[in-house]
Amino acid sequence: MSCNKLKVVPDKMFEDISNITHLYVGGNLLTQWNSSLEKHRCLQMLDLADNKISRLEKETLNYLDSLTNESCYTNITVNLTNNPLDCACPNLYFLKWIRKSNILVRVNSDCSINAQKYAIRNCTDLDAIIDLLENEVCKVIDKSWITWMTSVVSVVCTGIITISACFLVHKHRWKLRHLYYSRHRRHVVEGYERIFQYNAFICYARVCSGFLKRVVVPMLEATHGLVTWVYDKNSLPGISTAENITHAINNSKKCVLLVNREFLADSWCEYETNMALVESIITRRDMIIVVMMEPIPMLELPNYLQRLLLSVRSLEYPEHGQDENTFWMNLADEINT
Repeated sequence: MSCNKLKVVPDKMFEDISNITHLYVGGNLLTQWNSSLEKHRCLQMLDLADNKISRLEKETLNYLDSLTNESCYTNITVNLTNNPLDCACPNLYFLKWIRKSNILVRVNSDCSINAQKYAIRNCTDLDAIIDLLENEVCKVIDKSWITWMTSVVSVVCTGIITISACFLVHKHRWKLRHLYYSRHRRHVVEGYERIFQYNAFICYARVCSGFLKRVVVPMLEATHGLVTWVYDKNSLPGISTAENITHAINNSKKCVLLVNREFLADSWCEYETNMALVESIITRRDMIIVVMMEPIPMLELPNYLQRLLLSVRSLEYPEHGQDENTFWMNLADEINT
């Protein structure tokens, strides 16, 4: 099969041919040898001279080595003369096989290492190239620990950053919500009376709306002339509850918290309280008034209300009817302060 300008020899070309001992495929254009010869156990000559083969693959090398255990084994020759052998590090295994195998490999070619040409004419030349590749060119320090450490550090750093971001978002969640819902509604300060649309924002449990309608609103508005914002009568349609509340707090001089056990169970009351706290911090004004509508032990109050009671003005709703007028007058005074 020599000198036929072959570029490829099919993998199974010799499958149906028995007992090949000499195979001449020299003088072609082959860049690799992948054709299987597994059935031919008495091969003595494989001539691949004058091709463009840079190396033989490990499957072929294993096949050739296995022939040395056959009963018909005498001498096996592989002719690779005038092939452009590759002297790169990935090819080192092939060069070392040529030197150590029991197969006679004929090599007479040149190869390049770092742009410098080296001639391979005999075993001494081949030994010199193998030594150069092993001890200088291909000497690689095991850096797997660096890769492992880099991966661990990356995972740890990512985890720390994620946890920190979640912590910061959770810590400032009320401020972030306040900024989001009030981003288009902040009024420019042009004088004290023009800042606030309402005297008081009333924060109450929704189940107590009847009490608001019957008692709170009439006492503060009709009796004391205040303008209050109450969700059930002042919320605007087409706007989310959160935005309604934030807008109303921005435009209210005070925020009155009517605290009872229903208040503690209402999630919107917690939202309104925290929005009022953020508003008071941002505007630096004392705007929160706590009214304890019923006796509740301090330990039963949530942390945010405990801290609030230690820092703001609080009133207690009277148990006896004769004290109600005084209470409403005091509350109105606090709102107007």
